Amino acid sequence: MRPKPDRQSAIQSPDLLEGWRNQTFMASREALVITDVQGTIIDWNAAAEDLFGYAYAEILGQPVAMFHDPHEAKKIVASITRQAIRDGFWEGEVSVIRKDGEMRILTSRVSPLRDDQENIAGLFGQYRDITQLKIADAEHAGLLQAERQARLNAETALDRMQAVLDVLPAGVAIYDENGELLSLNAVGQRMTQRPVRPGEPADERQTRYQMRQQDGRVMAEAISPSGRARRGETFHDEEYIIDGSHGPDTYLLTSGAPLLNAQKEPSGAVVVFQDVTSLRAMEQMAQSQRALADAMIDSTPFGIALFEVSDAFQCLRNNDPFLALVGTTHRERGTIVGTDLDDLFDAESGARVRAIYEQVRKTGQPIILNEFPAVLRPDPTLRWYTWSLTPLLNEQGRVVGLINSATEITETIRGREELREQANRLQAVLDVLPVGVSIADLRSGDIQTNAAFREIWGDIPEVFPLQSELNFQGQWPDGRTIAPDEWAMIRALTKGEVVRSQEIEIVDMRGHHKTILNTAAPIRGADGQVTGAVVAELDITARKELERRTQATLDVLLAMAQSLGAVTGEPLPVVAHRISELTRQVLGCTRVSITAIDAVTRTLHAVAVVGLTPEEERDWWAMQNDDARLDDGGDPELLRRFLAGEILILNMGEPPYNTQPNPFGVTVMLLAPMRNDDHVVGFISLDFSGAPHVFTPEEMELARGVASLAAIIFERERLLELRAAAEAQVLAMTQANQQMDAFMSIASHELRTPITS
Repeated sequence: MRPKPDRQSAIQSPDLLEGWRNQTFMASREALVITDVQGTIIDWNAAAEDLFGYAYAEILGQPVAMFHDPHEAKKIVASITRQAIRDGFWEGEVSVIRKDGEMRILTSRVSPLRDDQENIAGLFGQYRDITQLKIADAEHAGLLQAERQARLNAETALDRMQAVLDVLPAGVAIYDENGELLSLNAVGQRMTQRPVRPGEPADERQTRYQMRQQDGRVMAEAISPSGRARRGETFHDEEYIIDGSHGPDTYLLTSGAPLLNAQKEPSGAVVVFQDVTSLRAMEQMAQSQRALADAMIDSTPFGIALFEVSDAFQCLRNNDPFLALVGTTHRERGTIVGTDLDDLFDAESGARVRAIYEQVRKTGQPIILNEFPAVLRPDPTLRWYTWSLTPLLNEQGRVVGLINSATEITETIRGREELREQANRLQAVLDVLPVGVSIADLRSGDIQTNAAFREIWGDIPEVFPLQSELNFQGQWPDGRTIAPDEWAMIRALTKGEVVRSQEIEIVDMRGHHKTILNTAAPIRGADGQVTGAVVAELDITARKELERRTQATLDVLLAMAQSLGAVTGEPLPVVAHRISELTRQVLGCTRVSITAIDAVTRTLHAVAVVGLTPEEERDWWAMQNDDARLDDGGDPELLRRFLAGEILILNMGEPPYNTQPNPFGVTVMLLAPMRNDDHVVGFISLDFSGAPHVFTPEEMELARGVASLAAIIFERERLLELRAAAEAQVLAMTQANQQMDAFMSIASHELRTPITS
């Protein structure tokens, strides 16, 4: 038995290294690196030198960790080595720093190398630069929103695409990411002579078709056109053979490309194929391929142009739809063949387009742009395009041409902008409406609101998701909580109901209780299906409060009227106190006092006060001066207006009242004269304590009415007192007359006796 060599001697064996070099190691386009198990570099190929920027002599014997983040290098190398030895390989992405300091992102696959005695003698690493793909992924992140809109129209687009595919002179097959055949146009079915079987697994379809390569070997699904395209490969004009068990073999010339999702990852494939059987038989494949390619380009409804890969990027071929996209000067020529790329665009657009062309030429990776703005000379108008740039690769994988495919979408973009402008106008109209409006769209899943709606609910966005977590609270007038499916919006959306004048009690986002009136109606599409709903809401909180206050006022005025008609015999202060309390209820104020005015002397007499604490009321009565007269001091003009029956509003913070004592902190005071016929018998004073208050015309009229009723009640009490006094006087006179009669009778008797005597 041969002695087991140590790992170091095995990995440095000239035979082993020479074996690697004799294979495709040095000629490989992928960066290949050989290290020992400690990560020390033993060898690498020319592609690795280009990728990492180091010369071979500089890296020999150096640790591979020099290419990684120095803080994480040892841990990364150790982890990769352990997993590669344990599992047989390691795959993943790594970040490296070239010699020039440039950061690169690589995909890596590391496998163990074994010597002739199956001992692990080193590691073999394959590296591929995906930096530009990562950059492209980041640049295309903004297209996700456009993709969402595209999905809304996917059904219509698929129908249109199928119609287009069915009229194409080439077979077109579309596959999903699992290899299931989604679509095969009519030409493709005729070429393959086999019907479409929806849901058929890729392996079974491959076996049923019995596809072969040109050398006769059976073609596995992994290297079939659909398999390659689904794995992210783009290829052009490659042949394969369908076994002719029921007739002659069919030679198909195929092109394929991956269908990329929003993350630029393969999510399916499209394969275009032409039957070239007769061309093969005539041994005119090259010429026929060119004619076929020209026919496909010319018959394609979207613009296609082929450009060379020199720095001028000169156009080699274009079809009529592409010619229709360029400026008027080039359209008048009838072709752009021989035109440099820079001559097609203005300076700014040309710089952006050139950068994309250079990137595709350098990386060999296609680029697809859904919305690309550009100005094409000599027209100054900015236009929008959906276009892609795909590299043409030769057998060695070198880029030998660039295919630009484009479709103008300017009208679509303008239409979208117009819709956005219309939406803004609609929002402006909604915001000036005094009624709260919310519009729900089932297609977008959003609810749009106007300013009045946001004022009603408070602290909600202008647009929010239909399935949002906003905490809407409400109950019916009877106190029952509103169920989720009882809201007007939900009823209109789910049941297509029209809801009219739905009165509910809500708690807005600020915690305020409100009463609103709801009206809702569904929005229907052309097919009659509900696509949304609109809700109009009216805040009737103030109106409901006014109704309650009005009812309370009517009740109080009725009570005052009843007290007017009732003769209770109560003292005037008791009656005045009741009137004061009723006045406070009517006007909702804090304090009310009533002062009587003597009709002859105009002396002021405080009669009643309400709204004070017991301590404040004692102080208030102590401050009253029984000798005060209406004419004492004050503004004569103000007194004239008061005696004429005008209600006075006194701002205690303004001269001359701001210099006078204000022990109860009155801010604004209302004085309502109590007039009886043409003279004032007293006045009612009321205020809202220290709270700022603006007396409304309605409150002033209520105060005037209450004062008038109070004057009548005061006059009634005065007349009752006069009547009582008169009745007492009559009674006294009657008694005096009776006493006089008795006296005269006695006197007469006493006088007659002496005379008789």
